[in-house]
Amino acid sequence: VHEDYCYPEILDEQDRPVGPGGRGELVFTSLYRKAMPLIRYRTRDIVQVADRKCPCGRTLIALEGGVLARLDDMRKIRGIIVYPRRIEELVRPHAGVDEFQIVFRRHEGLDDVLIRIDPSPSLSGAERDGLRARLVEDLRTGLGIRVTVEIGEPGSLPRWDHKAKRVKDERTEVPF
Repeated sequence: VHEDYCYPEILDEQDRPVGPGGRGELVFTSLYRKAMPLIRYRTRDIVQVADRKCPCGRTLIALEGGVLARLDDMRKIRGIIVYPRRIEELVRPHAGVDEFQIVFRRHEGLDDVLIRIDPSPSLSGAERDGLRARLVEDLRTGLGIRVTVEIGEPGSLPRWDHKAKRVKDERTEVPF
């Protein structure tokens, strides 16, 4: 972050500054914009302040891993905050997952997360069942809530040329 051009702040949920190693929303104030200055501009980006000094000797604030999540992407499911990026971090390492889709929905009167998996064509039926069981357990442990995992047929989910549209929130869609 170039502190010569802007004053960055990393703030927690209560708008208090976080220290080294802390995560929060990046908020900044422009220092040189005269026509339309940005004062405490809320980026809606979740970042983590680096807790180590740069080996080059630079003293400016550094962020670990860039933008970690977007507040706009955040969903609340049964009182738990869920980020689609976290779900992706838990699903991607599993061999046999070619593509996936995250669906936030109402199921039996409660908010629910459905993960649709497009498996590798090389997986047998037993391997698909094992993949589903591992995903259910890893997602429950990693998110702190139970999710529904559906293993579809290979090639059943769409592919995208550019930015993937893997997240669908059916709770907010109006059925017209």
